Amino acid sequence: MPVGRLNGIETLIRRGAAGSTMKHFYYSDVPLVGIAGAEAQRRWLTDPSEGAEVSMMFVEVKPGSATLRHRHPYEHAMFFLEGIGEVEDETGVRPVAPWEVLQIKADELHQIRNMGKTTLRFLAIEAAAKGEKRA
Repeated sequence: MPVGRLNGIETLIRRGAAGSTMKHFYYSDVPLVGIAGAEAQRRWLTDPSEGAEVSMMFVEVKPGSATLRHRHPYEHAMFFLEGIGEVEDETGVRPVAPWEVLQIKADELHQIRNMGKTTLRFLAIEAAAKGEKRA
């Protein structure tokens, strides 16, 4: 089966119907890297600099830690997988838990904090311009 690369990692490329190409890999094959200035780590599961039109990031926040308080010029969504946390925005603080979704509008200030005793894990998904590299 042909092999491709994603984030510098060799991945299987499977051919779908009508010649479509799908990358197929296990999430932990992508390196977990620190987020500058934050007490969190992430894996870029899809990378716009490699042609992806949607960015998906797997984020881990250790107990007692948080992401930076920040905003983006684009809308994005978060899907919580594990752990107990809270989101703070300009209107206040709300709890978040597994299987919950946040839809965050462009330029909306937000921060995610882990309030539990285990690692808080979530996916962050956003549209991305081709060729764009996210830090």
